[in-house]
Amino acid sequence: MNITIGDNPPDRRLVEKVLNGNTSSFGEIITNTERLVAQIVFRMVDNVEDRKDLAQDIYLNAFRNLRQFRFQSKLSTWIGRIAYNTCLNYLEKKKSVLTGNLHLENNSDMGSHATSNNPWANDSDYNSELNLYEKQRTEIVRTEIERLQPVYRT
Repeated sequence: MNITIGDNPPDRRLVEKVLNGNTSSFGEIITNTERLVAQIVFRMVDNVEDRKDLAQDIYLNAFRNLRQFRFQSKLSTWIGRIAYNTCLNYLEKKKSVLTGNLHLENNSDMGSHATSNNPWANDSDYNSELNLYEKQRTEIVRTEIERLQPVYRT
């Protein structure tokens, strides 16, 4: 039997049902992937209303493009990729910053040091040290994220 990577018979059956006109089977696809999609959307988008709209857009895109799914990965991976790309497109349009981005002014553990109330805030050596610290910390976090399994990296 010649099975390609990611070939998953339950996924194949669900997709075939939907493509053959049984659109209610798409509800099962949604049920199987809604936690993944929610996790991606919640990590990338702050606005609650936008999250809801994006989730609808993600599943609408998945439904419209289901014929293009080639079973080279799991269906959930494919839908997760649609979710990620949909959120990226949204953020590009809104010119938003990703939630959890490591900027100095947004860091809770650094916040009190970066305020104008800090007597050293205008000291260039102090600011250089903070910037260096931030760059090192960002690099450590990125390195550790790269060590994670692909499903957790997102």
